[in-house]
Amino acid sequence: MTFNLALSNAISGMNVATTSIQVRSNKIANALNENYARRDVDLASSPLGGVRVVSISRDTNAFLQRDRLSADAQSAEAGVRSQALNSINRVFGEPGDDQGLFATLSRFEVALDDLATAPESASYQQAAVTRAQDLSATFNRIGDAVTDIRTDADRDIAATVKEVNTALEALASLNKTAHRDIANGLSDAVEQREALVNTIGDALDIRVIDEGRGQIRILTAEGVTLLNASGAKPLEFTAGGVVSPEKTLAGGQLSGLSVNGVTLTPDGGAQAIKTGSLAGLFAVRDDIGVDFGNRIDALAEDLVSRFSDPAVDPTIPVGGEGLFLSNGTGAGAAARISVNSVVDPKQGGELWRIRDGVGAVTPGPSADAGVTTGLQAAIDEARVLTTTTDSPSALTLVEATAAFSSVIGTEKIAVDSIAAAKAATAQGLRDEELAATGVNTDQELQSLLLIEQAYAANARVVQVVSDMMARLLEI
Repeated sequence: MTFNLALSNAISGMNVATTSIQVRSNKIANALNENYARRDVDLASSPLGGVRVVSISRDTNAFLQRDRLSADAQSAEAGVRSQALNSINRVFGEPGDDQGLFATLSRFEVALDDLATAPESASYQQAAVTRAQDLSATFNRIGDAVTDIRTDADRDIAATVKEVNTALEALASLNKTAHRDIANGLSDAVEQREALVNTIGDALDIRVIDEGRGQIRILTAEGVTLLNASGAKPLEFTAGGVVSPEKTLAGGQLSGLSVNGVTLTPDGGAQAIKTGSLAGLFAVRDDIGVDFGNRIDALAEDLVSRFSDPAVDPTIPVGGEGLFLSNGTGAGAAARISVNSVVDPKQGGELWRIRDGVGAVTPGPSADAGVTTGLQAAIDEARVLTTTTDSPSALTLVEATAAFSSVIGTEKIAVDSIAAAKAATAQGLRDEELAATGVNTDQELQSLLLIEQAYAANARVVQVVSDMMARLLEI
């Protein structure tokens, strides 16, 4: 072996070792970056002797990425639904919740029972009025919460659309410079791209297609283009402001989702999105929130109807107002319900009317039961309220409220189970992808030791050749 060949081999080995050290150091530094995929140095023999770096390749698994993105979208949608049902359950009142609807209705029922035992008691009369007002206030709170839940969902749709559009624009910019960035194997441009893709993948179920030279194309799972060589195709959506009960997508008061005129709104056609956080948010705004609002409004209307019946309170004229009214402020029946001011001294009414009837002109005998028996009967009357309870059976007001609570609780448990399963699937695929493309720091540190030894060996060859040439020159 000539001196030139020996030096060439040793120097090329040192150069490869230097590059390998840079790559492995970069891998160790990004070991906790979930968007990072490990790099490897691809080598080949050099025509002049020794070795050379052909490229720095990035380990990826397109199949795992596709499955993981789909699972992320499904998990995000289920998570949004679960959060909404949990919010609704908290608003309505979980079992044992002292401020829940069932608890306030039960206290009102007890107050009416107490009043019936001592109708002349001013304290019992006041307690019955106070409990009635607590009940109407609870309905108001729940009715307002329905509007808040739907409004929040609409606002979150707008925010998510903006986030997706920003990510698409950034990806379009990366596509334009990708051919330069991929030449540098240590560039973090690919990691930036993966983070942006993951952002979009949470909002929508997408397909990512590698176009070569570092460029990608993105489609929805249903085939609608969001990004191609010509640029980004932004999502189109208009926030609806306060989403009161009368506002609906079908009625045209609320915006759908589209791209270049193609409808993506869930249940809006063959190209409508089916999973992702956006699909979940549309479900909350247009299905879950509407359904809960219809149920609570039906229960509120039933309460008003029960206590407006002349059979309950003979002092009420036909078509007149009873103990509870539905003409307050608010869009839904639950938000409008209030207690008739004629029984409230603070509003110019008289307490005795809770005993003698809301239409009574003068107080009756103090020990007379008045309408208290009828008020008790109003709560105990069995009625069919399928809209609220999903049951064809006739139920008392307390039973209907309990059945409503059961409907909410059952749906919450089912949605929570689905969300947990979807999250576990997504995490499993994420772990599998990480195992296939992530960085094993122990392995990389061991490689660094071997590379250091190889570098030292090549450096020793250079030193030996240098010493031999110096000795020859001295002869």
